[in-house]
Amino acid sequence: MATGPTALGDVLQPQAVSDYMSAALPDHLALMSSGAATLDLTPVAQMGGSTLQLRHFAEDTTRAELDDGTDADGAVMPSWLDVAVITRRRRSRAVNSAVMDALGRGPAAVNDEIGRQGAYYWAKEIETALVNVITGVFDPSSGVLRTTHLHDIGVSAQTPVKASYGGLVDASARLGDNMDDFIALCVHSKHWADLKKENAQKIDYQPMRDEAGMPIMDETGRPVRPLRFYDGKLVIVWDQIASTGSGSFKKYTSILVRRGALGIGFQKDVNTRVYYNGSKNQDWIIQPAAFASHLHGVKWVGTAASPAGPTNAELATATNWTKVATNNKEIGLVAFVANAS
Repeated sequence: MATGPTALGDVLQPQAVSDYMSAALPDHLALMSSGAATLDLTPVAQMGGSTLQLRHFAEDTTRAELDDGTDADGAVMPSWLDVAVITRRRRSRAVNSAVMDALGRGPAAVNDEIGRQGAYYWAKEIETALVNVITGVFDPSSGVLRTTHLHDIGVSAQTPVKASYGGLVDASARLGDNMDDFIALCVHSKHWADLKKENAQKIDYQPMRDEAGMPIMDETGRPVRPLRFYDGKLVIVWDQIASTGSGSFKKYTSILVRRGALGIGFQKDVNTRVYYNGSKNQDWIIQPAAFASHLHGVKWVGTAASPAGPTNAELATATNWTKVATNNKEIGLVAFVANAS
């Protein structure tokens, strides 16, 4: 019979926590639950490597020929190469026996708490990486999308220009006749306040429903917070993209996103490993993850300073990205910049 103190590794089931993480992550990642971001990069990521190469067929714009019996030469089917980059991260936390005792309720409490916090934590890490990619490509000085997919009506002097319905329409027009394809509005809270004050009739609230069409209830039996829509687009209120400027002339950024415009891939699923530090009577919980957060239509051309992949600052560096989509309409994201009240 084995002797010695019971460590966290004796009660934690790493595979169970990993399964919980994989299932819970989409629920915590607002961009994924809206459909704007999908897990389409995972099969490629699991092939290995530090970058992911994704070949896209471009719109075939070669005109049809006359079928008049003359010889015809086959035209090239256009395509472009999309390159995403893997970021490798880890989360290390120490737990002492006093904390384990305080959790109570048996071993399941430890599993549930790690899973609950871990899913939210990694969802925010993935979303932060996505935000930094978006920040880089829309950099006002040298971002590759700053002239094609950015509608900036903010000012740094004189009279601030607030977010408005008209401004959002002008931003969506960056995609021309695809301007009605956007499914989600990721709106800065400052912009959201101004939009609500300007035209509340554009706002609609709908209950979250299950597959049977029934409202989803929380643990208290009350309906969960209803989904918000603005002009038919799912609203995600977020302040992730940093504001610029100061005072009344500070600029805030919101984005409109088309379904599947963003890609996420796991090269290695988030899993949980533990080891016991006897000198401190602590159990160390380590969660490594390797994932890609990407905007389709742009290509990573940078060189990460670390073998673990780029830092968030490197993802946000404009010169690390170039545009590869041959048609601007193939990039399903536009940014809208304005001041606020």
